[in-house]
Amino acid sequence: MESHPDQEDREFTRRAFLNKAGYATLGVGSLGVLLAACGSDATSTTVATTSTAAARQLQLRTMGIGTTVLDSVLTEFQTKTGIPATGTQTGFGDMVPQWIQGGYRDQWDVMEAQGAQIAPLVAAGTLQPIKVADITHWNDLLEVFRVPGAAGQDGDGHPFTQIYTKAARDSGRLDEVWVVPTVWNGDTIGYRTDLIDEKLTSYGALWDPKYQGKVALFNSSLRAPMEVLATFVTAGEYQTEGTIGNPSKADVDFAIDFLIERKAEGQFRLLWDDFGAAIELLDTGEVSLMNAWEPIVREVAARGKPAVYATVKEGYNMWFHGIVLSAESQNYDAAVEYANFWHEGFAPAVVANQGYITPTPSVAQSALKGADSPVEGVNAWDYWYDGKGRDRGSVNDIASSAAWWWQFPDESEYLNSRWQDFVAS
Repeated sequence: MESHPDQEDREFTRRAFLNKAGYATLGVGSLGVLLAACGSDATSTTVATTSTAAARQLQLRTMGIGTTVLDSVLTEFQTKTGIPATGTQTGFGDMVPQWIQGGYRDQWDVMEAQGAQIAPLVAAGTLQPIKVADITHWNDLLEVFRVPGAAGQDGDGHPFTQIYTKAARDSGRLDEVWVVPTVWNGDTIGYRTDLIDEKLTSYGALWDPKYQGKVALFNSSLRAPMEVLATFVTAGEYQTEGTIGNPSKADVDFAIDFLIERKAEGQFRLLWDDFGAAIELLDTGEVSLMNAWEPIVREVAARGKPAVYATVKEGYNMWFHGIVLSAESQNYDAAVEYANFWHEGFAPAVVANQGYITPTPSVAQSALKGADSPVEGVNAWDYWYDGKGRDRGSVNDIASSAAWWWQFPDESEYLNSRWQDFVAS
């Protein structure tokens, strides 16, 4: 297999990656529970083939978490294109190790990867680029994904620099990408307005002594430490050596030492790992606030409790998922068709109420207006994209307000080690 120039961007071989305790160094093993709350690990869904697709000799074999690898989406894709589609659901933390350990060679054509997963996949030589000219609605993507320097990109230029190949960026042609974005959102904190008598507008609420013993933190090295950095940087009380999303060892020490200090003072009720457990914590009032995924807060609100999702001055913890293509797949055209399908209305409407937003809202608007939202009488477009009946702004407000985008930090091992110091303290 020929190597692509970008495959040598970082000194990071396939063997070295697997020796780094796999993807666990990101501290996101439990993230799969949240992002795939309605799916399960290591399960498969298969859609029957059609004679039309067989004649074209194409197939689409995808793997990813259970919130995007869905029977309904694969069935509609096959009906529309005639391409037989097979989907494998797996845990978020298992995706990269499975892919790198050989699955990309003959088991799957595409992975529905998260932005933080792109760098190790590229460095391991497991991907082939996708031509921008083949993506029908590329120019309809929000600018944060496709235009250098657009509002909402973080200090590392993400997600733009995660999406385009280095060759495409260096040449200025912007003609090929490693990943085609399909869903995204930004995360902050959720809280109960009956238990907290003020509007929360900062991650600083998580460390505020007035809420001592009533705070829950997500057990991930990529959340609370970055929220600490964002809090102090925005307040002008700290200047990072790296960036919020890619902190230096000194930045990591600053954040973790602060967290350990606050933990010793009794600030945190507990660390949470499970999506369902997080809902119960906020629903029962065992905690008053937490750094949470938006669907957790929506579920608590649906149960009749006054729970809201904060818009914070520091900016959102942003993430996206998208289609990446195996370096050895012979189904390039099928992969492109699948990526294009995700930019249209059907799939965005299916996953809207999980808090998954399409990067091509103008294309999907009609379908979303016909889909339900968590609020009775409000359609998915008005709720998720225009912010009607919702405690945060429109899709454009969110897209332009990033504190950092999820990524693979240079000091991921050190970050994870120090996070374990915090957990054990």
